[in-house]
Amino acid sequence: MENRVETQAQAAKRNLKTAYESGDPEAMAEAQQMLARAEADRNALAKYRQDLSDYKVQYDAWLDQQSQQAQQDPEMDFLQLNSLFTKNHLKERSNGRLTTNGSEQTP
Repeated sequence: MENRVETQAQAAKRNLKTAYESGDPEAMAEAQQMLARAEADRNALAKYRQDLSDYKVQYDAWLDQQSQQAQQDPEMDFLQLNSLFTKNHLKERSNGRLTTNGSEQTP
């Protein structure tokens, strides 16, 4: 896309120069419009690149956040995702009422 924008701008400049040298006002107006479009495309391309860069930064930050959350308590993540455990099981486990083998322990 960058090559196309640059090619359009160069062609518009050449056309403007030729129209100016020949004294053709219509050709000059056309060339100026072409130059304006090329400049608008150049600005749109720059904005696209900036938006893409911003998105990549935000995506990387999101990935880091997801990774940190997964590393904080992988056992708890497993329990939350595992449909065999209910909220009561999680509550009992956090209160220390279950041992590592799953049998109940009296406090």
